[in-house]
Amino acid sequence: MFKSIKSQLLINYFIIVLIAFMALAIVTDHKLQEFMDFTNGQYMERVCARAYGIEKRLERYSNPHEIPSPSAILNSFDNNLNGESLIINDNGLILARSNSTEENNEPQYITNNVEERAKFANQVKRIEKYKNEAGTKMVAFIEKIDGSPDWTYIYSISEYDLYSQINTVKYTLLLALAICFVFMSLFIYLFSNRITLPIIKLKEVFEEAADGNFHVKANESTPNEIGKAAQSFNRMIAKIKNLTYTDSITELHNFNWFLLDLPYKIERPREEEGLFALVIISIDDFKKINGVIGYEGGNEALRVFSNNLKEIMQDEEIIARYYGDEFILLLWASNRDELEKSIHNLWQKCSEKINIRGNSFKLKNSIGARIFSRHDKLISQKIIHQATLAKIMVKKQGGDNYIVYNQEIDNIIREEQKLEIELENALDEHEFYLLYQPVVDIATGKTQGVEALVRWNHKVYGKIPIITIIKTAEQSGLILDIGKWVLKEACQQNKKWQLEGYDPIIVSVNVSALQLDHPDFVELVKKILEETELEPKYLELEITETVAMENVTENLKKMKQLKEIGIGIAIDDFGTGYSSLAYLAELPIDKLKVDRSFIKDVPECADSMEIVNTIINLAKSMRIKVTAEGVETMHQHGLLSKTGCDLVQGYLISKPRESNYIEQKFLA
Repeated sequence: MFKSIKSQLLINYFIIVLIAFMALAIVTDHKLQEFMDFTNGQYMERVCARAYGIEKRLERYSNPHEIPSPSAILNSFDNNLNGESLIINDNGLILARSNSTEENNEPQYITNNVEERAKFANQVKRIEKYKNEAGTKMVAFIEKIDGSPDWTYIYSISEYDLYSQINTVKYTLLLALAICFVFMSLFIYLFSNRITLPIIKLKEVFEEAADGNFHVKANESTPNEIGKAAQSFNRMIAKIKNLTYTDSITELHNFNWFLLDLPYKIERPREEEGLFALVIISIDDFKKINGVIGYEGGNEALRVFSNNLKEIMQDEEIIARYYGDEFILLLWASNRDELEKSIHNLWQKCSEKINIRGNSFKLKNSIGARIFSRHDKLISQKIIHQATLAKIMVKKQGGDNYIVYNQEIDNIIREEQKLEIELENALDEHEFYLLYQPVVDIATGKTQGVEALVRWNHKVYGKIPIITIIKTAEQSGLILDIGKWVLKEACQQNKKWQLEGYDPIIVSVNVSALQLDHPDFVELVKKILEETELEPKYLELEITETVAMENVTENLKKMKQLKEIGIGIAIDDFGTGYSSLAYLAELPIDKLKVDRSFIKDVPECADSMEIVNTIINLAKSMRIKVTAEGVETMHQHGLLSKTGCDLVQGYLISKPRESNYIEQKFLA
């Protein structure tokens, strides 16, 4: 667009100059014509004077026969004119000529053109252009001689001789005009460049910015409106960068800016080739900080954390806010050892304590890194994906560490993805089944209930460990569908036992965090109870202490709704979480299940026994029952009985078994 403006500007200037020079040429030509008319007038006056002189001389002769010859009359006058004087008759015949030196008896005419001859006869003060016998362009000044037989006086001169001075002036002016036109055209071209080049440069800057390069800066030095436009553009770019590419909480660049800046930083020439590392930092359990000091305090913690990171960043490195409590960085070092050392130092820096509103927090971080060189020619999104895989691997291993991506991580993730697909197919292929582990009264030994435990018998991999099932199901989100199937299958089995005449017992079903978080979870449980026709009092939902304390307000509301229906609530794995006694007192629970990690060390570990005693006493004070999980020896059974434990569950009683085994051994 701007190049067309330049072309149009040049064309306009050239048209203006051309019009100006044409106007000047017209004026010049007009003035030259006036000068020619003036010259003609002067010559005409001389011709009239000569003709008048001839008339006066003829008046001397009263007898026509005494009149001298035309040649004698012409020769009696001084020929002080440049041209030739002639006397012709009415037929155009030359009677005499001033410049004739030769005797020629042949008749000569003023012109060979018969039609033009008539123009010269009987003329009074006339100027006529014609061609002579030799074809030369001539100008004739004609005056009829009164008192003569039929004579006409003519002064004939060539156009070249007549207008020689005028032509010299004319050609000089035309040359001057041409030279001026050339110089003016050159001036216009240079002047237009001075105007349009800054516009074109500004346009190029606009295009680069439109393509995403916000490092560009317009030249503000032009001392006119273009310079002011450049200043406005630079201010606009700064505001766009700030509004569009700056995180409002940490004041770091955001992820969009990171993606734009990453290629420029990678391709920028350096003295040393070196290596890069794309690093993703994820703060582990950041929600704990939000829970302690609120979301505003959490935002303040992110600002402090990001400022700590900026302290160790080099000028050519990038740091940006990624998503939520995650940050993304580009590091550089001259070699791999130095780069891995930088990643380690980064992890240590991230682990430093931060003080927010009088609270001290030691942050734990999961860091994934991908090391590469500019010659790897990797796509940015692929690098980020691989760093993300490394970060996920850290989290799967418990967090608070860092891992540099390698091909083995890809293999592990690929296997997990394959397992997720198989897990999804398992529901359709009916590969899941339930086992039941009895829960008995510690005093009477009577079966009070069973815990339903899902198992997976894969047609290729065989029996898949339960920990793998739960882990993969939670990562893929299939835990919702599997959990629904387990809940319905367990309720159906319990109702079946009742219909077969066995004494009613309680079936316990584990509930995951994703299930409890689902907004329709309570309605789902009610629907399953209605479909299976199982009374709510014969269903118990086991929720781990950690899950119960997540989003505690909403979870408390749902547990109360379940309790109002008549469903039992048990806190599973008690003692391993971080619940407070204040919240625990509010939970509408019927039972505490002591985690097997405490039971397995009884009676060898005095501390474990003391913790078990504390939990049992706490439950008694809250008037709720206690179930001890993982009971494997009679000695453990005896000690738990003495401390007042209500129920026991473990391999001492039975390992998880099929429903028909439970019928035969524990319900008969």
